[in-house]
Amino acid sequence: ETLGSTSVILTDKTGTLTEAKMELVKIISQNHISEKEFLEEALKNTDAIIENPNAKISEWKIAGNPLEIAIIKKAALLGISPKKLKVLERFPFTHENKFSAIIFEDAGAKKIVLLGAPETLLKLSNLEKNKKSEILAQTNKYAFEGARVLGLARGFGNTFENLEFLGLMLMRDPVRAGVARAVKQINRSGVKTAIVTGDHQGTAEYVARELGFIDGKGAVLTGEDLAHLTDDELKNRLDETTVFARVSPQDKFRLVKIFKEKGEIVAVTGDGINDAPALKAADIGIAVGSGTDVAKSAADLVILDDNFETIVAAIEEGRRIMDNIRKVVIYLLSNSLDELLLISGSFLASLAIPISALQILFVNFFTDSFPAIALAFEDGIDKFHERKVEGRADI
Repeated sequence: ETLGSTSVILTDKTGTLTEAKMELVKIISQNHISEKEFLEEALKNTDAIIENPNAKISEWKIAGNPLEIAIIKKAALLGISPKKLKVLERFPFTHENKFSAIIFEDAGAKKIVLLGAPETLLKLSNLEKNKKSEILAQTNKYAFEGARVLGLARGFGNTFENLEFLGLMLMRDPVRAGVARAVKQINRSGVKTAIVTGDHQGTAEYVARELGFIDGKGAVLTGEDLAHLTDDELKNRLDETTVFARVSPQDKFRLVKIFKEKGEIVAVTGDGINDAPALKAADIGIAVGSGTDVAKSAADLVILDDNFETIVAAIEEGRRIMDNIRKVVIYLLSNSLDELLLISGSFLASLAIPISALQILFVNFFTDSFPAIALAFEDGIDKFHERKVEGRADI
């Protein structure tokens, strides 16, 4: 019922709109570091598990972060395997830090390796200002070309300062086939769809354009933009905005809250622990099958194939159910009206009831039950996208 009434979908990008088959396509290293040394450093900060290491690399089943999986596969193809480390401490990726880190002991010295957003790692690095600007410009260029850009840095000790920036990794994650058609279909039905992601603005915008979220009218807001907008100002920008990039879990929760204040029925997709508040706050929270148990517990339903098309199909099914309920109720009320008038009229005129209870049941059994069952199981209106009133679906 809630899905059938949904008017806004706030969707993740990775896995829902894309295939979540991240591939490391290019390494841009600094200080003449070889690709082999670069990958060896990157592997130190991976925590994925290969379930069938004896199989072919192309057939590996790896549990873990898609970015880390891409690094492991690329290294394996080049004959590089992870080394055993004496790990002192791990720092998982957070939206606040925008990087993950590992502190380990090597030859009696403490060392640190960080993976994360290039702009964040550059701030912590010892590079000169003009070099930082050059690398940041590179990052933006590749991101707006559709790449997921990841930075790598290393250092000594256990502080995130004065790091050596090693370079950039460019990842590609293909868009799911059929999602563009599903997006157009759901938009024509009057349901607004917006991408809410922690990825770089350029990457999110590239995917949005490829899927038709942005057609020249759509706007993009970043987490930094949201921080400078009041709730009233943001409320006025929601209708024109289709992509929210580099957002935090708090930003996602805030977006859900403001959309609901506008009177929208909000559906939210999520997969991580940090998505739980937004999933819980939404009218209907949708967790993906590959997500965390926390996200699944906070959500109202789980889509096992992680596919945006499934959400569209579920909304269509919800509307079909609501249509059929409406048809059955109207049919039964209208069909029983003559009997209601006949019996009521008899009471008002002080006449004997013209039909007995058994006759009423017999007539209703044939005139109500079978047609009502047929209406309840109708496939629904095939013109899902044409039910539109002033830009909103007639729900």
